[in-house]
Amino acid sequence: MALETDDLWDENDPWARFVINALRAKEFFRRDVEYIVREGKVLIINKLTGRIEESRRWNDGIHQSIEGKEGLKIKADSVPIAQITHLSFFKLYPKLSGMTGTAKTEEKEFLKLFQMPVIEVPTNLPNIRIDLPIQVFSTAKWKWEHVLEEVEYMFRQGRPVLVGTTSVENSEYLSQLLTVHSIPHNVLNARPMYAAREAETIAQAGRKHAITISKNMAGRGTDIILGGNP
Repeated sequence: MALETDDLWDENDPWARFVINALRAKEFFRRDVEYIVREGKVLIINKLTGRIEESRRWNDGIHQSIEGKEGLKIKADSVPIAQITHLSFFKLYPKLSGMTGTAKTEEKEFLKLFQMPVIEVPTNLPNIRIDLPIQVFSTAKWKWEHVLEEVEYMFRQGRPVLVGTTSVENSEYLSQLLTVHSIPHNVLNARPMYAAREAETIAQAGRKHAITISKNMAGRGTDIILGGNP
């Protein structure tokens, strides 16, 4: 009776939707993982790019539920007037082309969706990078301890290190570990105080002893030069 109703599923007083959304907002939408709060607004973090999507809002009342959870002013639900997928939008152009360092692994998809072949441009010099096998850890604690050991070892050698993380939460957790061990470093994630310095931070990530912790949003379109950007 806390909601002053005997039937949560009453069509004339549909409390069930509000209750379910409140539970989803509380349990499934985590601050600094799925979204951040900035200037009194709930801003969505794109899971693939790590970037803030300023104009996007979750629909079906989820955004309002999160605003309520965070104690913010609840705004009206957004109503899409028109929408189009990226695939359909790109197909409107008579000619398509692009350049990226990650297209070769998606070669079949480009050919299937856009009928576009992928041509690999050879490196100017032979590739001397050694690709090590993937390591799997049974616990997150063990994984972060190993990352800390690796970063500390590289730091003592003066080798610049760029550590990629999957969330704001993880990047800041690793930052705390490095701080405890007195290892100077830079953090780059969706928080405004870090995101504003994205290009500058990445441009200097190649300096001797530089340690950069980055959510997987950063560095696109910015070269990392060994020795730093002069």
